[in-house]
Amino acid sequence: MRRRLVQIGLTVIVLLSSVACAQPTPITVIVTATPTDTPQATPTTVVVTATPTHTPEPTATRQPTRTPTPSPTADPNLATVTSITDGDTITVMLEGQEYKLRYIGMDCPELDQEYGQDARVANQLLVGGQQVRLERDVSDTDSFGRLLRYVYLMDDTFVNGELVEA
Repeated sequence: MRRRLVQIGLTVIVLLSSVACAQPTPITVIVTATPTDTPQATPTTVVVTATPTHTPEPTATRQPTRTPTPSPTADPNLATVTSITDGDTITVMLEGQEYKLRYIGMDCPELDQEYGQDARVANQLLVGGQQVRLERDVSDTDSFGRLLRYVYLMDDTFVNGELVEA
């Protein structure tokens, strides 16, 4: 009997806890149980009162302080175009050193061939003097020692693709 009342009481307390959080006034619940396992049992009453707890007012949140970040180091994939050789070859300044670079996936006419000058002008208009981002593929250089790279402008324009479409 006592065990059953304790179970009922705990159930009521759990229920009241959830209700009390939403109610601004105290709540009283009376539970009466009559045991059935003994013939002379008398009903037992349990009174449970739940009073909601005070919720404190929120306080102002402090502004976080900036954590100093180290100055960025030079990105080894960023270069500046210093000259245009032809439609598919440029010279770049990379980590303080100049390199000849050939665009991967392109084969433009040479300067003395038909459209060779047009290809060079298109290349000059697109990347001349620009800072570019370089991406390496399987091979680092070609048989002439030029870097082989995919080239992107800082706005993520894919230079190799743009020149093929031009």
